[in-house]
Amino acid sequence: MENKEFPEGMIVKEGNVDFCKAKVSYKVDEFKAWLDANAVNGWVNVDILLSKGGKLYAVKNDFKPKPVEESQVNDDLPF
Repeated sequence: MENKEFPEGMIVKEGNVDFCKAKVSYKVDEFKAWLDANAVNGWVNVDILLSKGGKLYAVKNDFKPKPVEESQVNDDLPF
């Protein structure tokens, strides 16, 4: 199983009305430090997920697409 990194200083709760899906709170000093430590090119991606117990939580998204190699590019396209 992959190691999940949870944003420090960020709390996610379910919204309390139909049109509010989630409420997010930040403990500014902790969250700023976590952002600074985890930023790549000025960005940090975070996913809001649903636990097996039905509670919302946040996790850092580390997805990086694989680079396309020259041999995978199809040069036979007619356009």
